[in-house]
Amino acid sequence: TFFLSAIGSAFVGLLLLTACMKQYDATYSSSMFVGSFVISASIMSATRYRTFENLETFWNFLFYPSGLLVLLWGIYVLATEEQSPKIFPLDEMRGDVTDDDNSVSMKLLHE
Repeated sequence: TFFLSAIGSAFVGLLLLTACMKQYDATYSSSMFVGSFVISASIMSATRYRTFENLETFWNFLFYPSGLLVLLWGIYVLATEEQSPKIFPLDEMRGDVTDDDNSVSMKLLHE
């Protein structure tokens, strides 16, 4: 039962990641997926294995939570980053890019 639920939850997580990557930018999607995985694994290990009780030295107690905070800050930076439109350098060289509303005008290839 445990083995089947582990496979099922991994498969559902992969389906959710795929659906998220179709709708959002890959940087946003992957950072949210990895960040939520690390945070949930840290919470589960803290409850199951009593991680914070086993931090023996001051440095362990300092660096483990600060590493999690750095991870959360990185996720915040990636998630709130303002997305610019995708403009390829080749389009700029050919003059296919217009400045109005940062939109890319599509030119037909036979023109």
